[in-house]
Amino acid sequence: MHIGIFGLSGSGKTTLTNRLARLDKRFVVISASSLIKEHGGVIRYDELGRNRVFSNQSVLVDAYREFKSVHKYTMIELHSVIESEEGVIEIEPQVLKGLELDLAFFLKLDPCLLSERRELDLTKKRRAADASELNHLQERAIKICKASLKEKLIILNGELAFNYIKKALAPK
Repeated sequence: MHIGIFGLSGSGKTTLTNRLARLDKRFVVISASSLIKEHGGVIRYDELGRNRVFSNQSVLVDAYREFKSVHKYTMIELHSVIESEEGVIEIEPQVLKGLELDLAFFLKLDPCLLSERRELDLTKKRRAADASELNHLQERAIKICKASLKEKLIILNGELAFNYIKKALAPK
């Protein structure tokens, strides 16, 4: 089983995937950024532009295909929009389809909470965005995921995601 966890930067993807992986040892967790970097892509915020993002996406699809061939159960942290100094770059639907996920979750957070989290996290460089802009960006990211992943996508309140996904992963 191969699961994608989507959300804007600061939505809690890493925290969630790490908690789920500790709970279910079958899953190996990786981020799209890590795979891209490991396979020669560039992920530094100040070096991301439209062309770089597009070349990174083809690297990602190939790298994730290889990763899945080694690991039967994976959980990958992903973005459907990339924020860069150039602006917001949408990930092409064929890229998300090309990942061949079995299931995907989008962590939707209250924009005010998301804004607060991003301001408090000094470990990552991000575009400055207020709650209104983050709300719009989040809706845009969800729309891309819906168009690409269709019935495989479940949109979750980020605060309630852990319990929902834990139930979804429970052996039947």
